[in-house]
Order: sequence, then C-alpha cells, then structure tokens
Amino acid sequence: MLALLDWIYGPNGYGDQYYLLMRDFLTVMPWWYGYFWLTMITGFFGFRYLRKAAVRHATVRRAKQVESRTKRIIRAQKIQNAVRLARRAPTNDNASMTADTALAG
Repeated sequence: MLALLDWIYGPNGYGDQYYLLMRDFLTVMPWWYGYFWLTMITGFFGFRYLRKAAVRHATVRRAKQVESRTKRIIRAQKIQNAVRLARRAPTNDNASMTADTALAG
C-alpha cells in the first residue's frame, strides 16, 4: 500500500500533509484491519438476510397451518352435514297443529 501511495503522490509527496497523514495511517494500521471491516459488514448484511429468511419461512409455515386447519374444519362440517342429512327425519304427525287456520289470523 505504501508503494501505491508513493506512486500516486510522486517524489514531492513528503511535502503534502495529506500524503504524510495517509502514510502514517497505513504504517500504523494492522494488516487485518480491512478484513475486520469486511467481516463486520458481511456479518451485518448476512444477519439481516437470515432474519428475513427466517420470517419468510415462519410465515409460509403458519399459512400452511391455517390452510390445513381450515380444510380440517370444512371436512368436519361436511361430515356433520352428511350425518344430519342421513338421519331419519321424524314423521310430521303434528302438521294439522301448525297449519294456518281461519281463526289464527
């Protein structure tokens, strides 16, 4: 990195305060500093992606649970309706009691 800095500023670099600041920074900076920031940024975005993926997975799973519960309830209602319709209905012996008469009105 120092050679690149020397190439950019040329032979008159020692007279420039920014060159000296960058040279001091590059001299003091450890070799792993760039990898540290790369790891931090990658970890941040990776964690966000994993959280979104987990929420998406949980949403799909819960939607499937609601769908299966709905289908189970509808199936139970169809069975109950079939049982109710299959039962024998009592004969209507009291039809004359429920019919409208001239006195009822």
